Amino acid sequence: MKVGILGSGGVGSLFGGFLAGAGHEVWFVDTRPEHVEAINHGGLLIKSQGESRRVAGFGTTDPGAVGAVELLMLWCKSQSSAAAIEAGQPMFGAETIAFTAQNGLGNPERLEAVVGPDRLVYGTTEIGGTVRAPGVIEVTEGAWTGTGKTYLGSRDSKPARERLETVAGALRGAKLTIEVTDQIDSMLWNKVSAASLSPVAASLRLRLTDLIKYEEAREIIEDATREVAAVANAKGIQLDADAAVEKNFHMYSVAVSPNHLPSMVVDVLRQQPTEIGSTCEMVARLGAEVGVDAPVNRTLGRLMRTVEQHYGDQLLGTLEEAVAE
Repeated sequence: MKVGILGSGGVGSLFGGFLAGAGHEVWFVDTRPEHVEAINHGGLLIKSQGESRRVAGFGTTDPGAVGAVELLMLWCKSQSSAAAIEAGQPMFGAETIAFTAQNGLGNPERLEAVVGPDRLVYGTTEIGGTVRAPGVIEVTEGAWTGTGKTYLGSRDSKPARERLETVAGALRGAKLTIEVTDQIDSMLWNKVSAASLSPVAASLRLRLTDLIKYEEAREIIEDATREVAAVANAKGIQLDADAAVEKNFHMYSVAVSPNHLPSMVVDVLRQQPTEIGSTCEMVARLGAEVGVDAPVNRTLGRLMRTVEQHYGDQLLGTLEEAVAE
């Protein structure tokens, strides 16, 4: 299968790398020339748990150089999705299956507008990866061992379900653990409820495993999670608030490596835009549309917008350095 990875950061490179290792023709498209050039010259090095393996692939910064693919996987940050899809038009053929398991809300709808509901596969994943150097990624233990799951779904039509099984089969053949579900929308919203931890962690610059030790922070996260559930239920998407709260705290106290940094924390540390627009801000906006107020998510959205739009004004050094400015 000819596969295009549109956005070859940590997670995109993970999925592309595993597919390449299974013998698929994988094109890694990214805006960083040093990353794609390293893949072209030496392949992609995948590391985890003190082990590593190298896979071959094709890297480029130009989607037009790839041509139409059989499977196009959208893995860029959600705030870049619209621009990436526009730039990636040459990769969409008449039979291309479009896939996304990005963070946040709204990404499946963007792809569906291009390919239609019958060629859309979407989901959410428990596994992750980080680019450590050009052409080098480190993946989570769950990805390396197969204990982390990726959940996939599609729209309710026979052609969509057939393409869903095609994608699921390819990913299983690449030694990724895949679960097909007809409750994928509920799972997406549950993932968004977990994302409420990220802006709290990012604004306080704490690891999640440290963050959830603090009662005040846990209360903010729980309130935000319950708001997400209320909005989802008002939209007809079943999400149990109590179960979501319990799952989120369990995940980040037990299942996640103590060294794991959520992508929003990484974005803030790198002084880059965050995905707050597809998480807390989107929840607050959709809540307003269905008559459910989401003040905690709205406030977290405003907080992160202030942080990311004014990186240069933040006091990050010592008191003496701040006073001297």
